[in-house]
Amino acid sequence: MNGLYFPINNNSRSEADLIELNKYQSRASKFARQNAKLDYCYHCGNKTTSFCNSHSVPRFCLTRIAVDGHLYQLSDVMDIQYSLNNPGVNKAGTFQLICNKCDAEIFANYENPQIYKQIEISQTALAQIAMKNYLHRISKRKYEIELYNLMLQRAIKNNFFDMQMHFRDELRIKHIDLKEYRDYYKYAKNLISNSCEGYHVILNKHLDYTVPIAFQDCIVLLSDFYSNLLYNSHAIEDASNMKNIHVVVFPLEKGSRIIIFCEKKHSLHYKSFETKLNKLDLDDQLSAINFIMFAYSEEIYLSKKIPQKTINKPALKRIASLAGACTDSNNPLERERTAYSLVNRKKVPNLLSRYFDIDDN
Repeated sequence: MNGLYFPINNNSRSEADLIELNKYQSRASKFARQNAKLDYCYHCGNKTTSFCNSHSVPRFCLTRIAVDGHLYQLSDVMDIQYSLNNPGVNKAGTFQLICNKCDAEIFANYENPQIYKQIEISQTALAQIAMKNYLHRISKRKYEIELYNLMLQRAIKNNFFDMQMHFRDELRIKHIDLKEYRDYYKYAKNLISNSCEGYHVILNKHLDYTVPIAFQDCIVLLSDFYSNLLYNSHAIEDASNMKNIHVVVFPLEKGSRIIIFCEKKHSLHYKSFETKLNKLDLDDQLSAINFIMFAYSEEIYLSKKIPQKTINKPALKRIASLAGACTDSNNPLERERTAYSLVNRKKVPNLLSRYFDIDDN
């Protein structure tokens, strides 16, 4: 979500203060997007004023599950109203960071639906998926940094000292994130240029039915199947050493493809997760992946063929509210360890199950 979390005790700010902050955030968002925009293509470096509307998820996947050109997004599950509710395929998950020429060339392999008829997935396709994920994350972090800078200046102007500290802390983390994403993007780009292998496949499944979800993102798992904390999102030393998994759920013309992979150097970190995941039966594997998507990411697009009663399930809304959420909990690590634990996977409607096959609905 593009909203900001204000860590304010209800007794420390007047209602007028809170209204003013929220109004300013709405105005600041527009300026943040303008300030974050480059005057050159991030990939080739050439000057440009015309950027491609790159999709975070391949267009052919979005088109496959769309109904009359429209989709559900995470905000629909959470009942959050945005100016662009029920996005059309053309604008779903788009970001502007590279030129049209680069967009057409550097993702050509993985955005070709024909390659998913093969059992194995090539290292080139994996690198292109990773590169897209990191470019998207770079675009988001650049915007967020600009937005938090504007909000910090507002907090300074209004003498909101608690918020000044919050925004400074967030900016420090987001700058670290941005550097990490840039480094991983360069890693993927170099692997493609040098035809090297750099990714480890954790799971590679072909389903004989079409799921109602299109999804692609990189995720840092916070908790595992045993409620063990895998990553401290509040520690600077962990923020500068993020270990991502890449998760893709691609609905195809016939069937679906689900792939989870990571950078090879992180395969040991995720070994226990991989072992447990691959020991589960298919339905349970899909439950775990379904949980991960809704708990960790905003980049989830859903078919409108999913019954409204399913979208309105309280359990689905609760888990979707975790994605991008912040908290002022007295013990945030304990909250993350338990809330993100994969022990909770069966509490959420499994939209990847055969029951939601879009060709049967």
